[in-house]
Amino acid sequence: MTICAIVIGGAGNVRKAALAALAALCRPVVTWGRDDTRRELAGLPVDVVEHESIPDALRSALASTPHVDAALLLRADPPSVTAADLSRLFARFRSSHAAIVAAAYERTVGLPALFGRSMFSELLGLAPETDVKSVIAAHSREVAAVPLPRAASQIESAEEFAMLRGREA
Repeated sequence: MTICAIVIGGAGNVRKAALAALAALCRPVVTWGRDDTRRELAGLPVDVVEHESIPDALRSALASTPHVDAALLLRADPPSVTAADLSRLFARFRSSHAAIVAAAYERTVGLPALFGRSMFSELLGLAPETDVKSVIAAHSREVAAVPLPRAASQIESAEEFAMLRGREA
């Protein structure tokens, strides 16, 4: 099974998330960013796309590996999820044949999440401001949840990410 990873988030933590995805055997790994992200990822087999959107990152992954079976979406900020955690999601994906396998924590289901090929058209159609968690909610009957308390500290929306970035400035 071929799984690509799309790392969502900013510089400073993206390397750890990319390394976790690579250690969990994701190929390709795609993230977005500018020069600071490129420097942080130097030496890793990771593609960096300029446009900050899930559809752009997924298109990039599919262009380099068109036979991808699933796409893993994970946040880089904060980098709390490990390769072992991601492997648990992959095992559940293989055993359940669910369209989406997502982390469950603090009475919610969210990222990191694995989306099967049947979900690609919906991911490719996402507007840049759309929270990917809305796709998970819209397909709640097709989601297999994996308890992953460590994922609770992950940023869940573009608004949270923007607020965090505003505090850094």
